[in-house]
Amino acid sequence: AEGGNFIMTGGAIRGCFARIGDGGGVYVFGGQFTMNGGTIADCTVEHHGGGVYVDQGNFKLVNGEIRNCKADFGGGVCVRAARSGTESIFEMTGGTVSDCTAKTKGSALIIYGDMLEDTGSPLNEAVSTMYADGGTVDGTVYILKNGKITGNGGITGVTSFKKDILTKEKSKIEYGLFYGSITGNGTV
Repeated sequence: AEGGNFIMTGGAIRGCFARIGDGGGVYVFGGQFTMNGGTIADCTVEHHGGGVYVDQGNFKLVNGEIRNCKADFGGGVCVRAARSGTESIFEMTGGTVSDCTAKTKGSALIIYGDMLEDTGSPLNEAVSTMYADGGTVDGTVYILKNGKITGNGGITGVTSFKKDILTKEKSKIEYGLFYGSITGNGTV
């Protein structure tokens, strides 16, 4: 979905493999992917986002499931802003991310703005945000620099995070229902 709009209302994306690059099942760059139903399963990538990879775009998980996907980072979903002054967004109001694995960190989810040189200017920052307004994340979560989990104040619901969350410097957690531990030096 490069610069476009992809709406999935059912069906399945299964068994996809990306040897190089990111996004084993779906790759979103500068566009929007809305998942209203269906399944993304058994997808693999060597780098980021076994199920879904978002860079400078928007992923809305309304219903459906992402399961049994694999990556080095973010086995289920990777939300990454890779250029300065950009934002990537993951809006979760329903559905599940479960049974995914990561070789390094974030079996279910990784959220971060790229590791850009710190110039002190907020215009240079690349930011990635998850709006945790429903559904279930059943796997570990890794939040790095300029990554944030927030919500819309409970208007639609709240996301349940079933496993541990690791935060890094300049990351922030403001909203969600957490069953595992939250560790690291991010802001909670």
